[in-house]
Amino acid sequence: MTLSLCMIVRDEAEQIGECLRSVRGLADEMIVVDTGSTDGTPARACEQGAQVVSLPWKDDFSAARNRSLAEATGDWILILDADERLFPRHFEAIRRVIAQSKAQALQIFVRTYTDHSSLMNWQPTDPARAESGGFCGYYDLPQVRLFRRRREATFEGIVHESVAPALERQDIPIYRADIVIHHYKESRSVHQKEGRNRLIFELSRRRAESEPRHADSWRQRAMAALDVGEHNDAVASFERAIELVPNQQDLYFQLGAILVLVGQAERACSLYRRALEQFPDEPELVQALGDALSATGNLADAAEAYTRSLDLDPYLYRAVVGMGFVALREGQTDAAIRYFERAKSIPCGLDIPYVNLGLLYLSTGRLDEALAELRRAFALNPKRWETLAGIAAILFETGCYKESREWYLKAAAAEGCSPEVFVKMCACCTALGLPEEAALWAERAATADPAQTPIRSLVSALPLGRGSTTGP
Repeated sequence: MTLSLCMIVRDEAEQIGECLRSVRGLADEMIVVDTGSTDGTPARACEQGAQVVSLPWKDDFSAARNRSLAEATGDWILILDADERLFPRHFEAIRRVIAQSKAQALQIFVRTYTDHSSLMNWQPTDPARAESGGFCGYYDLPQVRLFRRRREATFEGIVHESVAPALERQDIPIYRADIVIHHYKESRSVHQKEGRNRLIFELSRRRAESEPRHADSWRQRAMAALDVGEHNDAVASFERAIELVPNQQDLYFQLGAILVLVGQAERACSLYRRALEQFPDEPELVQALGDALSATGNLADAAEAYTRSLDLDPYLYRAVVGMGFVALREGQTDAAIRYFERAKSIPCGLDIPYVNLGLLYLSTGRLDEALAELRRAFALNPKRWETLAGIAAILFETGCYKESREWYLKAAAAEGCSPEVFVKMCACCTALGLPEEAALWAERAATADPAQTPIRSLVSALPLGRGSTTGP
């Protein structure tokens, strides 16, 4: 049996080489349909031995996919995107599967690496592992990416295209295989992600409007809207999807999370209560209601919801953490510590209980315990700014100013960092006798948060020292 790799690309010069190299020794031919690159992508693909076909872009992903299928000659088709990779350990499994006479089409897992631990089905991984790409976790999504080449097997949909509907109409069985495609979309530049996300949203909007009775088209539009910050569109699209399929639980979870995100926690509470009328004993729905109630400030009802969800599932990690946050907001430090300690005993591999325990111990002067918890949190997720800043604060408190500065620099570079870290950096640099650098951090703090302007004024009055410094 022979295998054809089929791809569609545009401006993927940075990614295409590594992708094609990842299937070397497995694919018998590589078909790359280029839809208008201006960065040298076709030349890079040719260097790796791919057959490149040019096709004008017509706002239709399926049309481009089907052109790649038309160029293929192999018995089987493998679909990859430029930001995806195969690892050699899966080659033998693929060879075995396609050699079976009954196999026609396979769902395999597309593993998307990301640091966003709040995503549904997110799983932690070691960021030091080569395949993780430096990310702290991933989520898996099964997709039909491996199938026999046949005339009836074509893609459908101008966006979120799939070959599955065509196969299902032909009663072709689709099996699931324990094979993983590693997906690194988060490693793209901000400019690339923004451009692609905008395109996906516009096409998703168009598809949903042309398929008004298809709930999944509205769900996909909602997710695409989130990626471009169109929160109102995302809410409306999820609401439309729920109208079409009111018995699909995951839609309630996704819509509720967005409502909380955009400051409409009361609406999220109403949504979850409506869902619980259908699924009264679903522990994660009850826990989600607790999260929404907590966001409204109704801590008593939030605690009641978390308690009920834990009655249904004593190992529901997010409910235990939720109880810890409720206790913390009520000023019950000892109770919060107990809940976060309990969360540590649930094997989920997340850093959240360790971070919060570390910060709680730090706030009460238990520095050795704080440092131990924060270092454990760092091992699980080395990118959370709260962890980095917490370690820096402990080092500062113990007079290790140079080491503290190094950790504050890491915190300042982390996503979502609070301007308070810039203030701490200012203090750290002042303690090290680096007034010029301290002034730069004070300026940055005041720019990010006008409430920190007095810090800038204070530092500007300090005498400047001699010697070179490292600015932010």
